[in-house]
Amino acid sequence: YDLVRPSLFHTGNRESFCTLLDACLKSSHLPAYLIASFCKKLARVALLSTPSSGLFALAMIYNLLRRHPN
Repeated sequence: YDLVRPSLFHTGNRESFCTLLDACLKSSHLPAYLIASFCKKLARVALLSTPSSGLFALAMIYNLLRRHPN
């Protein structure tokens, strides 16, 4: 959770980080409050980063909400 910050999305590793974060949050056994906190954190990052980085964050939010409808 602490690794998700706007400066991370400015580096060249954002694609691999998003892939790893997506893999970690795929489990259906994660509680809804944990997924909601990651969505909130990613939304803040999307507002504070560049538009291309924001699109990565918004795609992650969309995938999380689609996988975990609670």
